[in-house]
Amino acid sequence: MGDTRRWPRWPCWPQPEERTNLTRTRRVNPAADDAFLQGNFYLHRGIRGTQQSIAFFKQAIALDPLQAEVPAGLAEALCLAFALPVKRTPKLG
Repeated sequence: MGDTRRWPRWPCWPQPEERTNLTRTRRVNPAADDAFLQGNFYLHRGIRGTQQSIAFFKQAIALDPLQAEVPAGLAEALCLAFALPVKRTPKLG
């Protein structure tokens, strides 16, 4: 038979009003999500895709500023862009 005692209520457990906040969902703008995924794709290509990823992340932020993953991706792309210098070919002539 199972133990019918209730566990003690610890202060770190969410309160009932906090549990409703944890279960809420929000609609995602499909165009913003697509721009985020494209930005993420170019970001993972490395330094070659940094500029494209920054452009897609900025587009996603303009479409849905509340999507939390997008500013994090933009920050990662900007860090990559400023941390790794782009090797430029010298001008001829």
